Amino acid sequence: MNPDGGDFQCRPGVEQSVVREASSVAALYRDVSSYPEPDRQELQSLLREYTRYVIEEAWPLQQKGIIPPSGTDRVDVFHVSLMRFEPKTKGQEIIYAETIGQFNKFIELRRMRLYQVETGIPAILWYTVGIGALINALLIWMFEVRLPALLLLGCLVRFMP
Repeated sequence: MNPDGGDFQCRPGVEQSVVREASSVAALYRDVSSYPEPDRQELQSLLREYTRYVIEEAWPLQQKGIIPPSGTDRVDVFHVSLMRFEPKTKGQEIIYAETIGQFNKFIELRRMRLYQVETGIPAILWYTVGIGALINALLIWMFEVRLPALLLLGCLVRFMP
């Protein structure tokens, strides 16, 4: 359901992209949970803020085909904070490398979701197709032909690209 209470049908693949991105954010949160303080608290807070933003603000706009730029700003702030961390032990180096890999996966999945929001047939093209179909139907109706020929002609025009 969408926030307005009605049913919202996602484009094919969008729901799967959202689930994958959410899973990558959860894995990234788990990775930064191994960081020492105060880096852990800062990175976890930034991820929580990003997640709330996407759910409460960005997703309702994206359902309308609008991609707000604030999400990218939040990801950039997280990236800067992540890159600022300096591992001090071998274990922290391994966690850091894993976190960077998970962050890159998150970025890729986020970009896929945003791409799916951006792609699609613009509304003006749908109006053009609809008006063209009505004009074709009107022209076919104006022909003085028998019903079977009219139906055949209508079917042929219907399936033309």
